[in-house]
Amino acid sequence: MPPEMRVSRSVLETEARALAHYLADVSLPEAVVNRYVLAHDVLPLAPTSERDARVLSITRRFSWTLPYLDAAEAALRRDSALRRKLLLVAALVETWPPAADRFLPSHRSILRATTTLGRVCVTVLSKTALGLILYATAVRRV
Repeated sequence: MPPEMRVSRSVLETEARALAHYLADVSLPEAVVNRYVLAHDVLPLAPTSERDARVLSITRRFSWTLPYLDAAEAALRRDSALRRKLLLVAALVETWPPAADRFLPSHRSILRATTTLGRVCVTVLSKTALGLILYATAVRRV
Protein backbone atom coordinates (compact mmCIF):
# COMPACT_ATOMS: atom_id res chain seq x y z
CA MET A 1 0.00 0.00 0.00
CA PRO A 2 1.43 3.43 -0.86
CA PRO A 3 2.59 5.40 2.21
CA GLU A 4 0.05 8.20 1.61
CA MET A 5 -2.78 5.64 1.88
CA ARG A 6 -1.57 4.11 5.17
CA VAL A 7 -3.46 4.76 8.35
CA SER A 8 -2.26 4.08 11.86
CA ARG A 9 -2.71 0.77 13.58
CA SER A 10 -4.94 2.37 16.23
CA VAL A 11 -7.26 3.75 13.52
CA LEU A 12 -7.54 0.29 11.95
CA GLU A 13 -8.19 -1.30 15.36
CA THR A 14 -10.97 1.17 16.09
CA GLU A 15 -12.35 0.64 12.58
CA ALA A 16 -12.40 -3.17 13.04
CA ARG A 17 -14.33 -2.86 16.28
CA ALA A 18 -16.85 -0.41 14.80
CA LEU A 19 -17.44 -2.57 11.72
CA ALA A 20 -17.88 -5.73 13.83
CA HIS A 21 -20.32 -3.95 16.12
CA TYR A 22 -22.31 -2.76 13.12
CA LEU A 23 -22.35 -6.14 11.35
CA ALA A 24 -22.87 -8.56 14.22
CA ASP A 25 -23.16 -6.54 17.43
CA VAL A 26 -20.04 -8.20 18.85
CA SER A 27 -16.91 -6.95 20.58
CA LEU A 28 -13.89 -8.48 18.90
CA PRO A 29 -10.97 -9.90 20.88
CA GLU A 30 -7.48 -8.55 20.21
CA ALA A 31 -6.51 -11.61 18.14
CA VAL A 32 -9.30 -10.97 15.62
CA VAL A 33 -8.64 -7.23 15.56
CA ASN A 34 -4.97 -8.00 14.89
CA ARG A 35 -5.94 -10.19 11.90
CA TYR A 36 -7.96 -7.27 10.51
CA VAL A 37 -4.96 -4.95 10.84
CA LEU A 38 -2.57 -7.48 9.28
CA ALA A 39 -4.94 -8.06 6.36
CA HIS A 40 -4.38 -4.46 5.28
CA ASP A 41 -0.82 -5.38 4.31
CA VAL A 42 -1.88 -8.12 1.89
CA LEU A 43 -5.41 -7.35 0.65
CA PRO A 44 -6.55 -4.45 -1.57
CA LEU A 45 -8.44 -2.60 1.16
CA ALA A 46 -7.09 0.92 0.71
CA PRO A 47 -9.33 3.59 -0.78
CA THR A 48 -9.01 3.64 -4.57
CA SER A 49 -10.58 7.06 -5.03
CA GLU A 50 -11.21 10.31 -3.24
CA ARG A 51 -14.82 9.18 -2.75
CA ASP A 52 -13.66 6.03 -0.97
CA ALA A 53 -11.36 8.08 1.26
CA ARG A 54 -14.16 10.51 2.15
CA VAL A 55 -16.65 7.76 2.99
CA LEU A 56 -14.10 5.95 5.16
CA SER A 57 -13.18 9.19 6.89
CA ILE A 58 -16.82 9.87 7.74
CA THR A 59 -17.49 6.34 9.00
CA ARG A 60 -14.35 6.48 11.15
CA ARG A 61 -15.43 9.74 12.76
CA PHE A 62 -19.16 8.98 12.95
CA SER A 63 -19.75 5.24 13.26
CA TRP A 64 -23.53 5.81 13.38
CA THR A 65 -23.34 6.51 9.62
CA LEU A 66 -22.17 2.97 8.83
CA PRO A 67 -25.58 1.38 8.14
CA TYR A 68 -26.62 4.25 5.90
CA LEU A 69 -23.41 4.63 3.91
CA ASP A 70 -23.16 0.84 3.61
CA ALA A 71 -26.68 0.74 2.14
CA ALA A 72 -25.89 3.56 -0.27
CA GLU A 73 -22.65 1.98 -1.41
CA ALA A 74 -24.36 -1.39 -1.81
CA ALA A 75 -26.67 0.32 -4.28
CA LEU A 76 -24.10 2.52 -6.02
CA ARG A 77 -20.56 1.17 -5.62
CA ARG A 78 -20.39 -2.47 -4.62
CA ASP A 79 -16.57 -2.58 -4.86
CA SER A 80 -15.89 0.40 -2.62
CA ALA A 81 -13.27 0.32 0.13
CA LEU A 82 -15.98 0.33 2.81
CA ARG A 83 -17.71 -2.69 1.26
CA ARG A 84 -14.37 -4.57 0.96
CA LYS A 85 -13.60 -3.85 4.62
CA LEU A 86 -17.08 -4.99 5.68
CA LEU A 87 -16.61 -8.24 3.78
CA LEU A 88 -13.30 -8.84 5.57
CA VAL A 89 -14.85 -8.18 8.99
CA ALA A 90 -17.80 -10.44 8.16
CA ALA A 91 -15.37 -13.24 7.29
CA LEU A 92 -13.38 -12.69 10.48
CA VAL A 93 -16.46 -12.60 12.70
CA GLU A 94 -17.92 -15.64 10.97
CA THR A 95 -14.80 -17.68 11.72
CA TRP A 96 -14.58 -16.55 15.36
CA PRO A 97 -16.28 -19.37 17.32
CA PRO A 98 -18.23 -17.25 19.86
CA ALA A 99 -19.91 -15.31 17.03
CA ALA A 100 -20.16 -18.02 14.38
CA ASP A 101 -23.71 -19.00 15.37
CA ARG A 102 -24.95 -15.58 14.21
CA PHE A 103 -24.22 -16.72 10.65
CA LEU A 104 -25.82 -20.16 10.88
CA PRO A 105 -29.39 -20.74 9.66
CA SER A 106 -32.11 -21.03 12.27
CA HIS A 107 -35.52 -22.64 12.05
CA ARG A 108 -38.41 -20.17 11.84
CA SER A 109 -42.09 -20.52 11.14
CA ILE A 110 -43.40 -19.19 7.82
CA LEU A 111 -45.25 -16.41 9.64
CA ARG A 112 -42.16 -15.30 11.56
CA ALA A 113 -39.98 -15.51 8.44
CA THR A 114 -42.48 -13.44 6.45
CA THR A 115 -42.75 -10.84 9.20
CA THR A 116 -38.97 -10.65 9.48
CA LEU A 117 -38.61 -10.30 5.71
CA GLY A 118 -41.10 -7.42 5.65
CA ARG A 119 -39.34 -5.66 8.53
CA VAL A 120 -35.96 -6.12 6.86
CA CYS A 121 -37.27 -4.74 3.55
CA VAL A 122 -38.61 -1.59 5.21
CA THR A 123 -35.35 -1.16 7.15
CA VAL A 124 -33.20 -1.60 4.04
CA LEU A 125 -35.26 0.87 2.04
CA SER A 126 -35.15 3.51 4.77
CA LYS A 127 -31.42 3.06 5.37
CA THR A 128 -30.74 3.24 1.65
CA ALA A 129 -32.77 6.43 1.27
CA LEU A 130 -30.99 8.13 4.16
CA GLY A 131 -27.68 6.63 3.04
CA LEU A 132 -28.01 8.12 -0.44
CA ILE A 133 -28.49 11.56 1.11
CA LEU A 134 -25.47 11.08 3.40
CA TYR A 135 -23.42 9.69 0.51
CA ALA A 136 -24.24 12.66 -1.71
CA THR A 137 -23.20 14.99 1.10
CA ALA A 138 -20.01 13.01 1.78
CA VAL A 139 -18.78 13.04 -1.81
CA ARG A 140 -20.21 16.42 -2.81
CA ARG A 141 -16.84 18.04 -3.43
CA VAL A 142 -15.39 15.15 -5.47
